[in-house]
Amino acid sequence: MTLNKIDKQLKNLNNQLKNLNSTEQLNLYYDLLAMNERIEKGSYKETDFINRNTYNVAQRTKEFFIYLNSYYQIAKTWESILCTFPLSTYQKITHLCPGWAPKVEMAFCFLNYSGTINIIEANNDAAKHLIESIKLFSPKFAIKNSSTDFYSPNLGKSDLVIANHIIDDLLIDEYLKQNQKQSIEIYESEDRFKQVSLEIYNNLKNNYENFVYTFSTQMDKYTKNKGWSYPEKMECF
Repeated sequence: MTLNKIDKQLKNLNNQLKNLNSTEQLNLYYDLLAMNERIEKGSYKETDFINRNTYNVAQRTKEFFIYLNSYYQIAKTWESILCTFPLSTYQKITHLCPGWAPKVEMAFCFLNYSGTINIIEANNDAAKHLIESIKLFSPKFAIKNSSTDFYSPNLGKSDLVIANHIIDDLLIDEYLKQNQKQSIEIYESEDRFKQVSLEIYNNLKNNYENFVYTFSTQMDKYTKNKGWSYPEKMECF
């Protein structure tokens, strides 16, 4: 009986495919890919889909605050680091490759920083989302994006340069450029990401010293004399 119901839904799905635009088709592909992985791993012994509907306010609220709490914990960790610096004396701080979420910027809100934060983020959509999101916390600081990537020409030096797990981001970005791929291609599944990580590791073994040198040289371009950068360059070694 259940197999008949599944077969009916699959036929309905197939009939509707021609009405989907390219974006909808791609999103459906990733949904189906995730479902296939769940089948292969035996994950359908349990499922959240029964409760996943827009009317289940309790479930939506719980999920939202789980995500928010994870960002809060990261921000509090950064607060414990940043409070050791004389932030009130820093007119400009540079945040490298922050991505979509204002985790570090939340920490600056907690510390009442009132200078300027310049983010270096090549993805304009991510930068706009970050800037709009941090407004929810009523920051005292100004924030702007330079719309460029880490290795671009020097954009001016800062008293403090910060980054949150930037090494892996730079390695992934380099892999994408070398292989002419989009980031969505390597994040389509856990197995695919593991495969890419192994390829990056094997490539890095033969190019490690060059990567470290290039990274360190670029960090120097962002940091003033007697300025600070976190993570410190030695973490690369």
